[in-house]
Amino acid sequence: MKRFLSILLAFTFLSTVLSTPLALKAQAFEGAVSSFPLSDVKTPLIVVRGVDLGAYYTDYGTEKQAPALGDLNAKVMLPPLVKGLAGMFWEGSLEPLLDQVFELVESILGKLSYDKAGNPAYALGQNRYPLSVANYYDELVTNGGNGAEEGIVKGAAERFGAQNVYYFTYDWRENPFKISDELAQTIDRALADHECDKVNLICASMGGLEAVAYFDKHGYEKIDKCVFLSAAFYGLYMVSDLFCGRVDIEADNLYNFIAGMAADNRPLEIFLKGLKIAGAFKLVEFFADKILEKYKGKLFDELLTDTLATMPVWWALILPEDYEEALGFLFEGREDEYAGIIEISKQLQTMMQNRDAILKEAEDAGVSFSVISAYNRPALPLYARAGANSDGGLETALISGGATVAEYGKRLDGGFAGAYLSPDGVIDASTCIFPDSTWFIKNGQHVGCGYQSQQAEFLFDLIAYEGKAMVNTWPEYPQYLIAGQSQSLGSLK
Repeated sequence: MKRFLSILLAFTFLSTVLSTPLALKAQAFEGAVSSFPLSDVKTPLIVVRGVDLGAYYTDYGTEKQAPALGDLNAKVMLPPLVKGLAGMFWEGSLEPLLDQVFELVESILGKLSYDKAGNPAYALGQNRYPLSVANYYDELVTNGGNGAEEGIVKGAAERFGAQNVYYFTYDWRENPFKISDELAQTIDRALADHECDKVNLICASMGGLEAVAYFDKHGYEKIDKCVFLSAAFYGLYMVSDLFCGRVDIEADNLYNFIAGMAADNRPLEIFLKGLKIAGAFKLVEFFADKILEKYKGKLFDELLTDTLATMPVWWALILPEDYEEALGFLFEGREDEYAGIIEISKQLQTMMQNRDAILKEAEDAGVSFSVISAYNRPALPLYARAGANSDGGLETALISGGATVAEYGKRLDGGFAGAYLSPDGVIDASTCIFPDSTWFIKNGQHVGCGYQSQQAEFLFDLIAYEGKAMVNTWPEYPQYLIAGQSQSLGSLK
């Protein structure tokens, strides 16, 4: 039981930031030489992607190359599930089914794990793009644009010129300080290619955290503009709560999450509403509480030590005020055993405790920051603060850099007013780290900005604008926007 719950929760947690796998055939990161002429563009653009579970391969670059993430299809899943169900009915216990599900999920995620020192447990490879997008034109432009970040890369290449755009992929599980060294190489490559002294950054999702690590370790002199797009640069409630053992399946949060997936399906919406009125979700909450009460200790022992807590990246996403509690909850009495990952976690937490000072210093030195965040979607209903308003994956209060945001489905109380208050009364942007250059898209998707969408054009306008873009720079792009079909944008009224 404990093993199933551990890995299943890990899989669900990671899946909130899952995106489309990259295509094959990329050059190695080191030693690549551009075969395309470069323009004299003033400021090249680097797109820093977010998490991609499907990016890893075993035996990378050989004839045996295969996805590290196990298959997830009916052919693979049905046999063990049928076997588990048969065992459950035969023995009158859930254990046979749970054992089968555990083995299934472990086979899917197992090769992504890290050891207790914070090092990868398996040698995996992934596609890297050290040169400008022009060197991978067929892959990233002609045949590209299918994923969120890939759509941004394709659109940017068409608007700014493929020779002027770089696509930075990386091992998102790793220590962000290590990733910052690789990002520094890409930045220096772009500067050398174009004989200029600054680059622009678009940092999507986890890419925002990598940018903070870069600013902390390498400074900000080489950066002109930095756009945080649905970016986890301020930590996450989800990680903080799970690492502190605050698993909570609450009826309203569960209903909101399932109803959110059923949006635009009126019959299903009515059915779910009926279940809520009948108390079905309260019943699920009751049984979930009973299961957690019995298995919580075992659940977290295996979940956060064997699957998540040894991955360095998550420790940079724990809110500073929760760090000591998380450290004690996970490793108390086992500090020597996990000394390696604990030391890494301390370094990353020092960075996050200084995050505001780092970013403000960069801004004072001339870096133009813009933040795009979405809201009006329920969060994953597995943790204590899952009532938070989100973009469907990450909490709006944090991806906006500290906005004051009402819980999902609610409004702020009457004590809030002023120019920074959203027309629907849900958000007060005055508490953001960059209140005058932070935009909110109601009903927007995590990252969003799909190829040829209006949201993508807005993103590129932020990069192309001469000077620092503000929320009053364009009448068509006020601070509060609303997303329509195909990621169109309108003013929220």
